[in-house]
Amino acid sequence: MLPCQKGPLMSVTPYPVMVPLEQQLYGKTIPDVEARTREELRRAGLKDAVKPGGRIAITAGSRGITNLAEVLRGVAREVEAVGGKPFLVPAMGSHGGATAEGQVELLETLGVTEDSIGVPILSRMETETLGETRDGHQVYIDHNAISADGIIAVNRIKPHTDFRGKTESGLTKMMAIGLGKRAQAEVVHAMGSRGLRDVIPQVAEAMMERAPIVMGVGIMENGYGHASDVIALRPDGLREAEMRLLVAAKRHASRIPFDEIDILIVDWIGKEISGAGLDTNVIGRLRMGTEPWVRRPKIQTILVLDLTENSHGNAAGTGLADLMTQRILDKMDRHVTLTNLMVSTFVERGMIPPTYQTDRDAFETAMYLHRDRGLDRLRVVRIPSTLHLEKMWVSESLLEPGVPRRCSVAGEARPMTFGEDGRVEGGYFNGETPHH
Repeated sequence: MLPCQKGPLMSVTPYPVMVPLEQQLYGKTIPDVEARTREELRRAGLKDAVKPGGRIAITAGSRGITNLAEVLRGVAREVEAVGGKPFLVPAMGSHGGATAEGQVELLETLGVTEDSIGVPILSRMETETLGETRDGHQVYIDHNAISADGIIAVNRIKPHTDFRGKTESGLTKMMAIGLGKRAQAEVVHAMGSRGLRDVIPQVAEAMMERAPIVMGVGIMENGYGHASDVIALRPDGLREAEMRLLVAAKRHASRIPFDEIDILIVDWIGKEISGAGLDTNVIGRLRMGTEPWVRRPKIQTILVLDLTENSHGNAAGTGLADLMTQRILDKMDRHVTLTNLMVSTFVERGMIPPTYQTDRDAFETAMYLHRDRGLDRLRVVRIPSTLHLEKMWVSESLLEPGVPRRCSVAGEARPMTFGEDGRVEGGYFNGETPHH
């Protein structure tokens, strides 16, 4: 039956035999993240940077950072210990539908609330201006943050999904896009990847000169998404230190252990998994304006199955896939998704690929696209998400040259199966949104 016909595509065709594989990732951990955060702030001299009674704004971003709440609690407790009065400001550009209420709700799904951190959350989308960068770009900053006596920027340091630079996703970006709210995101993203690469550092530089930035707290993660280190940095020397930390983050980043894949099945996409919905560094696709759009690994067909609850309906990233299921469309919030896409200008990433009612229909279509390879040579990988690469299913053909380095077979091989509702079976998270 052809793809355009109604009904199952290849219902009589057997499915590939899949092998459960476990990958050993970079695994350094911190026994007590909150304690480590406080220790770092003391080492960096927070006491000298906070005046007694001073109001200190702490940034809280929108990414799914596993230990975010612990780090924020550590920062808040140490600010209180040196006599300051801490509060949180949502710092996430246009996420959460670009509304103050939406950004607070987004933080709640990440475990960040007034109760969990023990400090107020002051959320507004209004900004103040801090003049211009050296190249004439307007600099915006959150109204509540600039009204404080001090600001502490908190963020994970990692490779960015959209560009390559000396600093990518980290403290520099948090100060520029995060604290700048939607207004700054619009300025930077209007210039595409050039804005991200060239303007973000200028905006952050202006903020450190004109706003009361007293400290940056960088979170480093291991391959399993847990904090491997927390580093507190004073504004002088922050950018240079972040460059060094980014090099380390890239060295420890997790990847799919195969370079050539016919079909990649991704159980979950979402904004807390990656700013792009799927991490472009993992799937090897950029799809962004005139930037080169294929990297490594080389994946012929990407099939995405579901959208996480914590993405709050933001389905940005569907355009990075080739096939998808109706479940994602059903969960999509058009306003939230389109707001994020239009501010970013990366509209290609929100395009809707061919959409199928069930996982089975979508996968059979993917198999049909690769019918020239034959079932025994079909190279298939199934992952929970691009953030969860420690466990996966792979077709037997991928293991014929041998099991990849740092990987091990974790069980018996079996054919891919689907339930009566057409959902693929045997996921590591049993149909639930993956968590670390």
